[in-house]
Amino acid sequence: TSGFPAPVVNVLSKTPSDPGEPLPLVASHFAYNAKVGKVAVASARPPVISPPPLTDAIVLNFNAGSGVFNFNSFLENTAVQGTANQGIYDIEFSPSGKYIYYTVFDNTDPEFPSGLYRIDWNSIVSNTPVPVVNSGFTGSFGLQTGPDGKLYHLYRSGGQIRMASIDDPDAAQLADIGY
Repeated sequence: TSGFPAPVVNVLSKTPSDPGEPLPLVASHFAYNAKVGKVAVASARPPVISPPPLTDAIVLNFNAGSGVFNFNSFLENTAVQGTANQGIYDIEFSPSGKYIYYTVFDNTDPEFPSGLYRIDWNSIVSNTPVPVVNSGFTGSFGLQTGPDGKLYHLYRSGGQIRMASIDDPDAAQLADIGY
């Protein structure tokens, strides 16, 4: 009803140069950033399907004029094989689009416990996810950028659902983000 054409999703392939084989991905959440024209896609870890789905998050290009999506990049090392049905619960860009934040919902693996993680997705040097916070709570849920530019995070602690904010999600140093 808004007059915007329905998005066209190309068959997403494992690499941009190999359009032949579809990308085995089951998406749980996605976030769009207009400044960079990209969509970050969180992967789910569904019941058994064949071929096995990817569990790393991915970034898609989005052409706002045509409504067409196409593959940009994998966010390697974001994969989480936890005890929950979703590897990555939610995903969100920082306001500038430089960083991607994502949550891991209910994971007992000590290497990637439930938590909030950040990745400088466009950096060749520092594109490894780092934990923003991964202790003190038993579940990490939704992320949403507010109109004030803060990134809001829902989590569970002591049996209660709580909300925290990241005051400056674009700060270069984690110590400066204000969680």
